[in-house]
Amino acid sequence: MRRRAYRRSYRTKKRKGLLKSRLFWFLVLILVLVAASSYYTLFSPALQLNKITVFGNEKISEEEIENLIREEVKKDLVSLKSQSIVFADPARIAKALLKKYPLIETAEAKRILPVSFEVVIKERMPAAIWCAEENCFLIDRKGVIFEKSASQGKLVIKDWENQPVRLGQTAIDEETMAAILEIYNQLALLEKIEIQEIVLPGNSRITVKTKEGWEAYFSLKKNISWQVTKLKLVLEKQIPLEKRKELEYIELRFGNLAPYRYRQTP
Repeated sequence: MRRRAYRRSYRTKKRKGLLKSRLFWFLVLILVLVAASSYYTLFSPALQLNKITVFGNEKISEEEIENLIREEVKKDLVSLKSQSIVFADPARIAKALLKKYPLIETAEAKRILPVSFEVVIKERMPAAIWCAEENCFLIDRKGVIFEKSASQGKLVIKDWENQPVRLGQTAIDEETMAAILEIYNQLALLEKIEIQEIVLPGNSRITVKTKEGWEAYFSLKKNISWQVTKLKLVLEKQIPLEKRKELEYIELRFGNLAPYRYRQTP
């Protein structure tokens, strides 16, 4: 008896076309949404930076500050340009302002959605004039030089070593600057003492040169008020007013003593 040979029949599953894939269309939808969202963020008129408000500026014009902010925000994409408020990063813009303008002591910035930006700055106030290498600058209470100046003023401080300096640099540490200002303010209360300039020769010493031609030596390491008190006492008790012009110096740096010396006459 003959056996019949049977073949199994196999069904071939037809693959779905890419265009019929749900995953494909889902990814396309995501890409479309991302593209639309990006375009809206970049170019929508509803998000373009429109108003910039600046507070606290006196010497720096509002136009200069506004131009810097717009440059920081501006994005060029091929032939398209954007000034979207989204790119107005307050921290980055505040840092850019401090870097470009040494005159600015502090800067705070914030976005005001949808299209406004606000900046509050504080400009440095001059406390004295700092001179080095025949160049003079305004210097603030923190010892930062921020603007070129003439060599004349109420309080002129000179660097003995004539180190080169640049705008925005800390020329004197804040502690030394505070001591100089304390000396200046206290001496202003004493009778007929006019300061010509203050020199920093190093070694924690402050040399005060008066318009009468004599000098007073202060120490940064000792109490300034006590040194001024010694100066006041020695001028009142030991050096007559008419003989001040003959003085060479008064030494105030050591203990309770205040030795002084007259110029040697030839």
